[in-house]
Amino acid sequence: MKKTLLTLLLFFTFVFSFSQTETITIPWNFFSVPAEDDPDTLFDTNITIEEGDTVEWVFEGFGHNVKSVPRGTFGTPGDDFTFYDAPYTYSYTFMDVGVFDFECFPHSSLMYGTITVVPEGTLSLDNVNKIDFSIYPNPSGYKLNINLAQNTNNTKIEVYDILGKRIHSQILTSMQSSINVSRWNLGVYLVKITNKIGTQTKRFVKE
Repeated sequence: MKKTLLTLLLFFTFVFSFSQTETITIPWNFFSVPAEDDPDTLFDTNITIEEGDTVEWVFEGFGHNVKSVPRGTFGTPGDDFTFYDAPYTYSYTFMDVGVFDFECFPHSSLMYGTITVVPEGTLSLDNVNKIDFSIYPNPSGYKLNINLAQNTNNTKIEVYDILGKRIHSQILTSMQSSINVSRWNLGVYLVKITNKIGTQTKRFVKE
């Protein structure tokens, strides 16, 4: 019995010692919108995190709040007409995989975004080196184009669905490539590029 308890204790110590969570900060003020919606935006509020990660909205103005769309999943205390002024911070830890929209109710046309939560370990957030690449159009219903900033041999692309299942994998042989996505289900995907430089993951929406 003692040996079994000791084994379980060592197991959970091992698991939790390697479990990493992140806190991502969103500066919350006017023109907090997804970068793809406005190239001149101050902040990028379309972010992808892993289960157990925390998002922190740091208010930098006055008369704001944070509300999930639809309501009820998370949000600052009070109803839609309860506002908060800087300095104020609201944080929420996302424990479920899924896609979560949010907004500032009184300024919903200027302050909004989406949080995509993927299974733990999908993003490899401990990888310091990031590959510079772009994907477009996004969203898209037929084709996904990939542009690499550098031509590096053995560059691999992997695409995962929201549940962490890999649905596509190939080696990229040029700086510009494209993938036919017409047969993919509608929804959010993660496009992961890996080579000797490092790893980078970006969010793609199939419409």
